[in-house]
Amino acid sequence: MRALGSRNGSGSILAGLIAFGLCVSLACLSPLPGPFLEAGPDGPAAVSQEAAATQSPTQLPTEPAVQPTAWPTTQPTMQPSEAPAAPTTGTAWDAIGEDRSLERPEVTRPDPEPSPSDPPAAPADGLSLLKPRRPVDPDQPMIALTFDDGPSARLTGRLLDILGRNGAAATFFVLGCQARYSPDLLRRMVEEGHEIGNHTFGHDRLSRLSDAGIRETVERTQVLVEAATGIRPVLLRSPYGIRIDRAAALVGMPMIHWCVDPRDWEDRNAGRVVRHILEKARDGSIVILHDTRASTIDAAERVIPALMERGYQLVTISELYAARGRSLVPGTAYFNAYP
Repeated sequence: MRALGSRNGSGSILAGLIAFGLCVSLACLSPLPGPFLEAGPDGPAAVSQEAAATQSPTQLPTEPAVQPTAWPTTQPTMQPSEAPAAPTTGTAWDAIGEDRSLERPEVTRPDPEPSPSDPPAAPADGLSLLKPRRPVDPDQPMIALTFDDGPSARLTGRLLDILGRNGAAATFFVLGCQARYSPDLLRRMVEEGHEIGNHTFGHDRLSRLSDAGIRETVERTQVLVEAATGIRPVLLRSPYGIRIDRAAALVGMPMIHWCVDPRDWEDRNAGRVVRHILEKARDGSIVILHDTRASTIDAAERVIPALMERGYQLVTISELYAARGRSLVPGTAYFNAYP
């Protein structure tokens, strides 16, 4: 009997525990009383249990659409008093970031006051640089410097400056193909007391031209020089130094050659050109040079004052022969005017 009672008591306890577990499970599964929260446009809102029961189990609360922020389409106008102070370092671009729509203001600086020690500026025409030439003295030695193949727009102006500073004259045998581009240089030659001769239009080898060809190449240059200066050249120099008496006779001009040739067109060493002229030139010499070589202009800057220091007058071809009392006859070749 005692054993049976023990078994019945244990069964009652076990049944009680099972019943208690079922109650707890059912309590967890049943909905809790009271409200729950739902987000609304004005913040969380309370929803009753009855209203929640009418919603679908899978339906989620909806969120309101987010409205885009309305930015101003134009920037407010900054008043002058509101302008930011200029940065003490960096550039104007550093102050405004990446906005490069502003333009840099131009800074105007006053011209500096000339110093009393500054030399006066030379006039554009260069005429004030001329040293007055003395009249040619037929009793004093003289030399004629001649320059071929120009005028050079880059170099002849510098040569004219050198001649002007020394009160020297020269004869320029110009090419028509060069002269047509520098009428201002032609005018300057005449204004400063130099002489212009004809060296044909395109450095043509006269021995290969017909009579008509000779006349044409000479006349084209004559027209160009006359148009620029109002003077027709009276002297002719044959390209390459070829003596063509027929050509001189055809155009009715004396043919001017030379007796001193430093070959400056070949040896572009200014020092050697100067030494050759000083060694070979003498009273009545005609020197041939080319104003299309920078080395020749460098040599002229040294040899012109050196010759004048030796007592030579530097004259044009026409002045040389006039001082010697000799006429220049058309169709005749001339090489020097030695006493």
